[in-house]
Amino acid sequence: MFRRAWLLVALLMTMGIVVEDAYADGSYIFKGRVYRLAPFVDRAPRTGVEGVVKANLPNAMDLKDQQSVVKNQSERGACAYFSSTALLESVIKKYQGAEVNISEEYLIYYTKAILSHSPTSDGSFALSNLQAYQSHGFLLERDMPYQGSWFHKGMPCENYKEDKPNTPRYCYSHTAPVRSVNLEDRLVSAKSLQLGTIRNSSNAIVQTLAKEKQSVLINLPLHQDGWNAESGHATYNEQLRRDCKQNPDKCGGHSILLIGYNLQNQQFLFKNSWGGDWGKNGYGTLPFEYVDSYSQSNPVVGHLKSRIRLPDHPDFVPSTEIDEVKVVVDDDWKEGTEPLSGQKVTVNLEGKLKKMQNSVFYVSTYGVYKKPGTPESRAIGDDNSQMITVPKQYVEEFGNNLRGTYYRHFSDLEESIDVEIDPPALNMVPYRALETKLLKGKELFLRISAYYHNDIDGWKLLHRVYHPWRVLL
Repeated sequence: MFRRAWLLVALLMTMGIVVEDAYADGSYIFKGRVYRLAPFVDRAPRTGVEGVVKANLPNAMDLKDQQSVVKNQSERGACAYFSSTALLESVIKKYQGAEVNISEEYLIYYTKAILSHSPTSDGSFALSNLQAYQSHGFLLERDMPYQGSWFHKGMPCENYKEDKPNTPRYCYSHTAPVRSVNLEDRLVSAKSLQLGTIRNSSNAIVQTLAKEKQSVLINLPLHQDGWNAESGHATYNEQLRRDCKQNPDKCGGHSILLIGYNLQNQQFLFKNSWGGDWGKNGYGTLPFEYVDSYSQSNPVVGHLKSRIRLPDHPDFVPSTEIDEVKVVVDDDWKEGTEPLSGQKVTVNLEGKLKKMQNSVFYVSTYGVYKKPGTPESRAIGDDNSQMITVPKQYVEEFGNNLRGTYYRHFSDLEESIDVEIDPPALNMVPYRALETKLLKGKELFLRISAYYHNDIDGWKLLHRVYHPWRVLL
């Protein structure tokens, strides 16, 4: 786990950045979603940084009209892939007026599996990502949609641990799509992309935003308590830095796009990659001082020297649908006997999927019951259901909650795949992990949910039903 952090330290030192210590990965938690961060790198604040020269500058700048849709990196530590993609999408929109949704998943696959950049982790370096776009090109999101972490239960790497030596590299890079269509024919050349770096100071960034009207990519240390999810305001100081040393799981590195400023408030406006419900519709603010004291590595900018030849409708993202859903539940435990080790409740979900090209389909079944105090006449739903927890002795084997999972990757590049879920999505919930004594008298349900995944919504719910299970007597 620490090997990756020290590789980051070595790279930062080659860039002239002095660091004091590095720690394992932390995370940022928002609305129950866990966003993995880059390893926290501790360094003393910079001093003597030039102040912003305000002469002949607009008092405020806002480049939101140059931005693509706010995206959601989901639970993977993929912020640098999203910030570099956001910069390229912004450059294209500025110079060509075209809204584009570029595939982060293909960038991850190409840089990790083909170029071997950071192949044993979720992380990456934004400038290297942009150079890969520059030299190789990109796919659109519709050709290779973004996927969730493969380390989740039911996913291909559920039996592996992140950042362990024996973890296969494909757990991070995922796999290439099936080539029923020549992949090279779908690539869009970005050789006209020109990249550069500017001084690591608020003054240089403000000048670039004001005079060049270019978005600026930066990397920052982050403390969970310093980033307000409701207001979108982010800060970092010596008190938070000291706490990061004591609680590195709450801290890490993050990569974002600065898209404006306000001289009166001494603040930058930035685009985040944690979904449109974070901050102000996915955007936030942070003080100039944050950047001047703590930003890591030189900010990156880009422009086009000529137009990029884009396919038609480059912002199109398929809207996957499910129809004719049928759920069949088979329970092999007879009430009044102790559950045997092999006994389980089996859930089969059938139906028709539409527009599933190169997408992940995921079904989960959770054991739940009504929260205490819920009126008997009120139907169970998301707002009044409680997940059944697993006894401590079974947590390592089954996870914290009683559940079954199913995963399928439709790895095809055709324009649209409409398929039957055949064989049916199979979930098995083991009785061995059910604490029957504590649940006596409760009416139990199976919460059966079907999802797909993309770079805007993260995990998007297609279908959910609460299926009556049993009352434990």
